[in-house]
Amino acid sequence: MCVVDFPDFDGCEAHHAALVERAQASRASVQRLADRASAIFIPVVLLVAVVTLGLRLATGEPVALVGRGA
Repeated sequence: MCVVDFPDFDGCEAHHAALVERAQASRASVQRLADRASAIFIPVVLLVAVVTLGLRLATGEPVALVGRGA
């Protein structure tokens, strides 16, 4: 909290700037968890997609690059 005793706002602005700087420099624990989850999830999904494509090509099953349509 910033208390102003006289009309000098430099101290208050500096305090707010320091708070913003500290908040931007640190990561929330939820953000770290999301980063770890996406670091595992995305490569796994891509690997499954590549393996699936390879198996479908190897078995001769048709691969549709666009939706099947009506």
